[in-house]
Amino acid sequence: AAACYEQSLAIWKEEADKPSLMACCEALGGVCYQLDEHLRSIECYVQYLSLSHDIGDGAADHQILLRLGLSNAAIGEDAVALQFLRQALSSFVHLGDLASRTVCLQHMGRLEGKMGQPEQGLVSLEQALRLREESGDLQGA
Repeated sequence: AAACYEQSLAIWKEEADKPSLMACCEALGGVCYQLDEHLRSIECYVQYLSLSHDIGDGAADHQILLRLGLSNAAIGEDAVALQFLRQALSSFVHLGDLASRTVCLQHMGRLEGKMGQPEQGLVSLEQALRLREESGDLQGA
């Protein structure tokens, strides 16, 4: 799948089709993440955000910020990961996206604990649990 997306990237670049290029970057970033090719996933997501900024289409930027956080955490760039997760969380709060906000808080809590900030990690995890309880969705808790 990654090879097909790489071929598509080349085509969309040649065509200068930024929306299609964005969609391809998002998909390839996800495939690379699943293949543990985290540096490539980061490249794809950064390119996505750059294109999004160029054309003024930030509709999915918050999800890409979350994915950048997860990809950076996977390569041990915990401080960078936490910055991306905080940006994503801010967007999820603004959008009223409770499910994504909960997921983001869970990742933040785990990462904060790993970074030697257990008190802050606990706060984030408690917030995530509270949101799950409020929504009646305790499956991810």
